[in-house]
Amino acid sequence: FFFDFSNMAHKKICLFGSSCNPPTGDGGHRSLVKYFAEKFEEVWVLPVFKHAFATKRDLAEFNDRINMAKLNFESVAANVKVLRLEEEVVTEALNKAMAEGIDPSTFTVGSYDLLNAIKAKSPEYDISWIMGGDTFNDLRAGKWKNSELIPQMVHIQLVLRPGVELQYEIPEGITKHVLDDTTDVSSTKVRSSNNPDELKQWLHPDVLKYIQDHKMYGFKDAELAAQAK
Repeated sequence: FFFDFSNMAHKKICLFGSSCNPPTGDGGHRSLVKYFAEKFEEVWVLPVFKHAFATKRDLAEFNDRINMAKLNFESVAANVKVLRLEEEVVTEALNKAMAEGIDPSTFTVGSYDLLNAIKAKSPEYDISWIMGGDTFNDLRAGKWKNSELIPQMVHIQLVLRPGVELQYEIPEGITKHVLDDTTDVSSTKVRSSNNPDELKQWLHPDVLKYIQDHKMYGFKDAELAAQAK
């Protein structure tokens, strides 16, 4: 069933799409969401969904990433929601494509499709999209489906971070943000580590416990190495 938008009219919504693989804590994704939760009526965290036929399968299971996102973000503020919206949009579109005989392994759904689905259900929403420098560069380079239309559909909230160089001028209408309390923590660093003392600096404690309990990322590799001895 599609997410029920009916009781949420006329709100300023800010979307944060992320792989959440895993979501990082204070100084990373959590600080970013907290910052925007203070500026918008709601922040929707939208973990990326990869359907079963997708060729790129380097993401942890969707349910695990949803669970970690909830642990990481829902305690930030009451107006922060973690939604399975991308799963719903992708599944609906995939079923339609397969019914039309399209090869599911070639099937993709982009941010444009996701935004279209949201706006079709609730055209009165005032929607913003949180975007980092790398994502902005990709958008301006035309790497996204209908890249040129996305700035017309949403207000882009561009987050500038040290070490990420913008390759294009920032057009009028895009709001720039510089967050003082962000660090260079990244999900890539987290995935390659199984050092709890190190990970405590990068992750919300509940997310770290979830990763340890479920033997994910570096803890999965450590367990496999121990079994191989």
